[in-house]
Order: sequence, then structure tokens, then C-alpha cells
Amino acid sequence: MAPPPAHPPAPLHDALEAALMDALNGDPAGPALYGRLRTIARAHLLQRGLGAAQIEVGPAPGGVRVAIRLPPGPARVAQLVLTLSTG
Repeated sequence: MAPPPAHPPAPLHDALEAALMDALNGDPAGPALYGRLRTIARAHLLQRGLGAAQIEVGPAPGGVRVAIRLPPGPARVAQLVLTLSTG
């Protein structure tokens, strides 16, 4: 039996928020930024076996909205919505 990891993985929300905030880099909201955020979110979801999740990225007042609908399963959460400030 393998030993437990030295550091358990961060909760999905925290890991996504940190990765997406790092990706902003002060770039203006637009198609290029939306695509980059979608790609980063998809990579995190795939690592956790949630490849069937649906990701929507678009404008929000003062920033960018990332909505993730998780596939049906034992999780209590059906959707994550993060609003990231670009200002």
C-alpha cells in the first residue's frame, strides 16, 4: 500500500482559484484570456477525473466569470462559479 501524499491536494475550488488568478497577469478581458482560463480549468478538472465538466468563461462586471458545471456524481456541489477581478 502506498503511503499517503506528503501534502494532500488542495480542494478543487482553492486550486482552481489560485491557478486562474495566476493566469490573469493583468491581461485585458477578451477571447485570448478566456481561452487561457478555460484551458487551465480543464487541466485541473482532468487531473481530478472530472473531464466531463462543462466550463463557461466570459465577462463579468469588473472581471471574468468562470462557471464550471460538474458531472453528476457523489459530490455535493454541482457548480462552481468564480469571478476574477481584472482591475
